[in-house]
Amino acid sequence: IRGFSKYLLEKGKQVKEETREEFLTTIKTVSGNMLELISNLLDVSEIESGQLKLKPEISSMQKLVEEKIHLQQILADKKDISIHAEFEDVAEFSFDANRMGQVVDNLLSNAVKYSPLGKNIYVKLSCEENKVKLSVRDEGPGISHEERGKLFQHFQKLSARPTGGESSSGLGLAIAQRIVEEHGGSIGVESEPGQGSNFHCELPDVRNPA
Repeated sequence: IRGFSKYLLEKGKQVKEETREEFLTTIKTVSGNMLELISNLLDVSEIESGQLKLKPEISSMQKLVEEKIHLQQILADKKDISIHAEFEDVAEFSFDANRMGQVVDNLLSNAVKYSPLGKNIYVKLSCEENKVKLSVRDEGPGISHEERGKLFQHFQKLSARPTGGESSSGLGLAIAQRIVEEHGGSIGVESEPGQGSNFHCELPDVRNPA
């Protein structure tokens, strides 16, 4: 960021428009990656210090998931990836919508990042036995048994790489796990190499805020 912006300032109008756009795009992308990393590091610090405090309110999980799908579809369209949603009748219940938004964002963005061009992502929301269940299934490279054990650890990066050059801090799933667990829920994955991945989380169907 420093080098590219200094170059643009020093050269001024001497810089070709094509080069200017390339540099500005890089500055925007890298600064966005830095912002995400800093945000994740702050979340990790908050979690590790025991300061993660939820603010549960009666909210609609379906509405939250629909909003996040809409945002991720914009990125998915660039890779010709289709996101299919299936919503069963899930009543509003108590959860921290801001924090759970982070979880849904992470699961969806990972599916988009690691899916090859032209594939599909399947999102399902249901309620069974007083538990709200969300699953995000992709058609990506899958995850080996050995690497599945590293998924929810800090700064872990697996052999699979984003298919569109996207960045990954290796913190998102670790943060998502702690947020879900703070809600009294659980998060996990079913995956085999070459057969995609199915990430799923469960939350207790609490109708009254704590």
